[in-house]
Amino acid sequence: MCSAGILTADDRVELIDGELIEMPPMGPAHTGIVNRLAEILFLRLGDAAKLRVQSSVRLSNHTQPEPDLAVVKPDPRHYLLRHPRPADTLLAIEVADSSLDFDREQKVPRYAAAGVAEVWLVDVGKKQVTIYRAPSSGRYGHSRTVAWAEEIVSTAVEGLRLTFEEFLPLAHFE
Repeated sequence: MCSAGILTADDRVELIDGELIEMPPMGPAHTGIVNRLAEILFLRLGDAAKLRVQSSVRLSNHTQPEPDLAVVKPDPRHYLLRHPRPADTLLAIEVADSSLDFDREQKVPRYAAAGVAEVWLVDVGKKQVTIYRAPSSGRYGHSRTVAWAEEIVSTAVEGLRLTFEEFLPLAHFE
């Protein structure tokens, strides 16, 4: 659509069920958290998995969201010829302030329906993360909201664990 002049590279849209959905601009907290998580994940993943930042994941022919972060399996062609698919996507992370309802009600169910192993929904306003796991029959079989003091541990990305304070500093809220 960009090459046809319908969209520009700066347009913030996602393809959801064949419809282009305009996404709100990212505020400083959203951007800062995404960038901090990217720094942490890049260092911790090593060669075991690859990190994609605000890049498309192809869930189906009609749904191609852009999670804030996606941890994907390594690809010998570095995803130069195609976007990662659900089987490639170990973890999708959505950071939400103004987009919380859309992310929870629209994007998370589509990740589940496609079989993405794990999703983290970071609620900036409430300072919490909801972890969705075990996709089955179009839904996540397990979801858990992690409190501030708890460690966040991925079951889809071996050895990945972190704390809120690492990427969502309490100082931000003081």
